[in-house]
Amino acid sequence: MNHTRISKILITLITVVFCFGPIGLAEPVGIAFTYQGRLIDNNDVADGLYDFSFSLWSDPCEVNEIYKIGADANVGDWDVIDGYFTVELDFADANSFNGERR
Repeated sequence: MNHTRISKILITLITVVFCFGPIGLAEPVGIAFTYQGRLIDNNDVADGLYDFSFSLWSDPCEVNEIYKIGADANVGDWDVIDGYFTVELDFADANSFNGERR
């Protein structure tokens, strides 16, 4: 190998280390997430301020309270525009997301 090729390889390796090295220092991901939805009120698109209550369930087909996980996440006076809204939900209980399907 000649000096030019070795220099190019070293420069490439150093660049990779400096560019991707900080990724290992990243903070853990939290349990909050963004939810987007569409709301229909009396067969018409909703528009205005609404109160929401979100809950987390272990089985999407069951309505029995034993399948409910943790407390509800309540969002009051949230603006709905032309039926669409976006909220950030945080079910605060770290055990809510323990690796099982939700």
